[in-house]
Amino acid sequence: MQDTVPVSSIVCMAVSGLMGFLIPVVLLFYLKKKKKADLIPFLAGLSVMLIFALILESAVHSVVFKTGFGEKIYSTPWMYALYGGLMAGLFEETGRLIAFRTVLRKYMDRNINAVMYGAGHGGFEAAVILGMTMVNNLMWSFMINSGRTQALTGDYTGEVLEQIQTSIRELCTTPSWQFLLAGLERILAVIIQIALSVLVWFAVKNKKRRYLFLPPS
Repeated sequence: MQDTVPVSSIVCMAVSGLMGFLIPVVLLFYLKKKKKADLIPFLAGLSVMLIFALILESAVHSVVFKTGFGEKIYSTPWMYALYGGLMAGLFEETGRLIAFRTVLRKYMDRNINAVMYGAGHGGFEAAVILGMTMVNNLMWSFMINSGRTQALTGDYTGEVLEQIQTSIRELCTTPSWQFLLAGLERILAVIIQIALSVLVWFAVKNKKRRYLFLPPS
């Protein structure tokens, strides 16, 4: 096993990590300065992602995966993918619905605010999932390359130790260019988050378009 992380991989991690933090900043600046969107929808999108996805949804996952059925879901790729998609849809779309019907009601006269909300929602996700992940990868890489791998494995044993060793091995052996794919994936994810936000926006704004979300009466 290669015992150091290539410099090229570290550079690609840094680029992807910077991209994760820049995505929400660039979108905010562009929509606020160029399109004159309101700031509150961006902050609402950020808050919904934090509360409904990163806190509430994660809490449900922690309970579900401790059950026998949850273990089966986790070990079966198609079930895990289906479960993940359904849970993300349930929590994030419901969060959008609640935000649009409450705190953002007075901002719905300008449709650009739907995009602004999506930028906050998807942008915060990009900063957390891509940005923070790459920061963590960089920290691990510097420790590995400085010979402090033992500090990462510590006194862990069993499955936890195996997971850490696998992560170290992946950092050392993954082709450098693949770390850049994470940035591309996140850009596409933000586009999807904006599109979903627009769909729910019009489902709330126009009763004739309730089929876009089918919210309760």
